[in-house]
Amino acid sequence: MIDRRRFLDDVSRCTLMLGINVAGGLALPPLSQSQKPMANFRSGKLDENFAGVEVELLGVPEISTDLGVGLHPFSPERTLAIDGDVPDGQFSNLRERLLHRGFGRTSHFSEEKLDYILWSMAKLTRYYRVPDYFEDWATRLAAREDLGVAMGTWKHCGFIHQFQPLGFTQPVSTRNGLVDWWLFMVPNGIDFQSQDGLATHVLFGCVEADSAASPPRQTARLGLLWRLVDRFDDWATVSRMDLASATRELNRRLAKLL
Repeated sequence: MIDRRRFLDDVSRCTLMLGINVAGGLALPPLSQSQKPMANFRSGKLDENFAGVEVELLGVPEISTDLGVGLHPFSPERTLAIDGDVPDGQFSNLRERLLHRGFGRTSHFSEEKLDYILWSMAKLTRYYRVPDYFEDWATRLAAREDLGVAMGTWKHCGFIHQFQPLGFTQPVSTRNGLVDWWLFMVPNGIDFQSQDGLATHVLFGCVEADSAASPPRQTARLGLLWRLVDRFDDWATVSRMDLASATRELNRRLAKLL
């Protein structure tokens, strides 16, 4: 069993900190008691080795058998794959407004990346049936990416994160309690101006049930993903797997890090 306090403290030191609300530029408020990791999301049906920190970081499987068959926290249901160019023209109004603000027109933020942001946020808000969140999430993700490249880091991977507001609650009906993990696969790769110059094939993201959730827990989750990316080098190959095989493989790798 993992020592929760030590694990959270260690991973919270990861270099990509959640120190500000990127869309609003606001410093995070002090944690209230309700924002601290919640033990009431644990489940007696889970294996004793999948409890405590693991539940707080990975969520509770909506279907108890998902854990046993290797479909948690990543699941084919929450995997988006796109093979080819990102569809454009669907969100022309918001796209033009974001371009007017300067998003999508810099050396580290292309119009193709902006199109992917719009496409992926439309998919997420449609999945959770929160269409009113679309413009907010897309704008926040664009603002985050404008600060520096996260959607293209290294080893063909990237992160889609900080699109939910941190300063106030914006509830989402997640499938797995505290958080849903998402996998984004691009078999042909997209140039997201990554730090190592490689095309991005795999992106990781998480959707919180409560956007005002504990920042240390969010940071620990991001640190776990950084470790996952850093441990392996075959992400382009993973992006070409079928959805079930890819999610099982990632869950297997993730389990080794816990």
